[in-house]
Amino acid sequence: MAINLANTSAPVVSIPPSFSDVVTLRIKKSNYNKEKNRIEWDTEIAAPESVTLDGTNYVLAGQEIKFYNSLSDELKGNAKASGMAQLKEFHTKLGLPMELDEDNLPYDGVCFEYHLTSYEKVLQRKTENGKFEPMLDENGKPRTNGYQYSNFLSNVLGPSSFGL
Repeated sequence: MAINLANTSAPVVSIPPSFSDVVTLRIKKSNYNKEKNRIEWDTEIAAPESVTLDGTNYVLAGQEIKFYNSLSDELKGNAKASGMAQLKEFHTKLGLPMELDEDNLPYDGVCFEYHLTSYEKVLQRKTENGKFEPMLDENGKPRTNGYQYSNFLSNVLGPSSFGL
């Protein structure tokens, strides 16, 4: 028996290319990483369940996005605000308490509206001088490895009533 894989109408469970829209994220699990002095969240897209782009249906619900929230007032890289300032803004937008107990974090189950974007993941390599450059294919174009989602706290819009 021959099977034609091109005939499937099943939705694609992957990151849609060049996606930009408001979604609801749910924090499935939070944890304080003492070694790195940061709070880590495992989130999932709760809504919408799917989107159709260029005729392809992409399943979004359940896709996971990891967040790392530094508990430092230091500015790192090209950040516009410190990790603590971003976390404070998150707490303010969602009405969460301003005091944190590392052993009893208030995040598990919290849902929030988020402006989610995806962008092409360009493969890079470290050069001899310690800088990174894109890896090129045989035609001189950057090699890519699909798409990835943004995970910036500045994209949080506010609380969500999803599931209530």
